[in-house]
Amino acid sequence: ADYHTHTVYSHGKNTVEENIVAAINANLKKIAISEHASSHLLYGVRGTRLFALKKEIDALKNKYSGRIEILMGLECNMTAYGECDAPKDKETRALFDVLLLGYHRCVFPRDAYMMKSLFEAFNVSKGDSVIHAKSILEAAEKYKINILSHPGEYVKQDMDFNEAQFYKEDNQCMVILLQEDELDGMNILDPEKFDNSDYKVKIGLD
Repeated sequence: ADYHTHTVYSHGKNTVEENIVAAINANLKKIAISEHASSHLLYGVRGTRLFALKKEIDALKNKYSGRIEILMGLECNMTAYGECDAPKDKETRALFDVLLLGYHRCVFPRDAYMMKSLFEAFNVSKGDSVIHAKSILEAAEKYKINILSHPGEYVKQDMDFNEAQFYKEDNQCMVILLQEDELDGMNILDPEKFDNSDYKVKIGLD
């Protein structure tokens, strides 16, 4: 499965259908189209474009039924300490099969913490990896995020997975989604921390 793909709706190079066909050709059983949520200043998909994307994905689910499972995803953006732009109401949340969450550069900071994080993302200063991890886990708990995307790409995050017990209590599994070039930085996500946990590490194309 690949839960983290973008298309021409944001900064991807392929159409939605081209991504799906590529996934089928790669023998994947599942793919999520996970465009950026609204707070991303450059690539946020919002309003009529978001509903157009949903309509297109629903049509392709029918077209490729039995060949691959297609998910409507949303890659949410951290906006403040413990906050993100994930859907706040149940009706909007129901549009999506899976929610991702990550730190991104092109998001307007809504508090001093995110301003400092933005400086770190542009290599102007260094932040606290433990605080970053606590912040994103707090947001993940609040908005029932399914996947943490590229945790080492913009700001370092030293995860303490015992702080996310709500996923285990709900019999859910948090997926930590790394890009291939992040594997050398596994000190950020110590593999030993996964030995007895309900977390999975997967590789995504982004």
